[in-house]
Amino acid sequence: MNYKSVRRNLRAACAICILVCIVTLSACSGDNGTHISNNEGSESVGATDTDRPIGQPSNDSEVVNEMIAAYQSVLLGEKNYYESTTNESLLINQVYDLGAVQTTEPQQFIIQDLNGDSFPEAVIQMDMNGIEDFGSLILHYEDEKVTGYFMWPRAFGDLKIDGTFSSSGGAFDHGYSRIDFSNFNAMADAPNNTIIRQICYCTQSEYCDENGKLIEKYYKDDIEITAEEFEREIEKQSVKEDAPWMNFTSDNINRSIALLQNPID
Repeated sequence: MNYKSVRRNLRAACAICILVCIVTLSACSGDNGTHISNNEGSESVGATDTDRPIGQPSNDSEVVNEMIAAYQSVLLGEKNYYESTTNESLLINQVYDLGAVQTTEPQQFIIQDLNGDSFPEAVIQMDMNGIEDFGSLILHYEDEKVTGYFMWPRAFGDLKIDGTFSSSGGAFDHGYSRIDFSNFNAMADAPNNTIIRQICYCTQSEYCDENGKLIEKYYKDDIEITAEEFEREIEKQSVKEDAPWMNFTSDNINRSIALLQNPID
């Protein structure tokens, strides 16, 4: 199926109504559970405002419904997703990391457009063996299947409602980024197999100053900027509204999917 041909028509207003309803309904439920069960209430654990969609609208409901129904099956553990680097079929509480399949405990999720194509992704924040925020699993519908990309918290954190997020590879390698699935190359070794597209970031140059210290460079949209401009951009990013995460329960998942499939006009 060629999804690019229908991306222009998704109604942007629907996404706003959807997330308003999700946050409102979850706030009324008042349950604090974090694992899937059939009868748990819902609770919003992030910002209470709504996401504002990015990209161009599309009204092809058939395509959207097919996509989010696939996410629903994976989130509820009814079907597996395919791991991006190995193409291995995994359950929602499994990720491939450090060369092996790891068992995790999903804690929170959100369904939100991350790459600006007006089609949603599903993101699940994971704990593992008592380690909180072990990482996030990004589910992306492509080639009529759900593919999962596992991200460590330093690489993917502080998600905002516009789809941007904080990313860091070290003290002199940090900034904010956006997801770009076209960047991914499963045959490449890290860091060249990434889905991260850096927007504004700092890095160390290969050259040194007169004192032998590596020179720091700052960029926005691949254009070099000053350190002061970089700090101002990071401040702007920090005050953006946080994405409204939901507790990972079957009730929340089903409610979110239902609202996406039947948006309020």
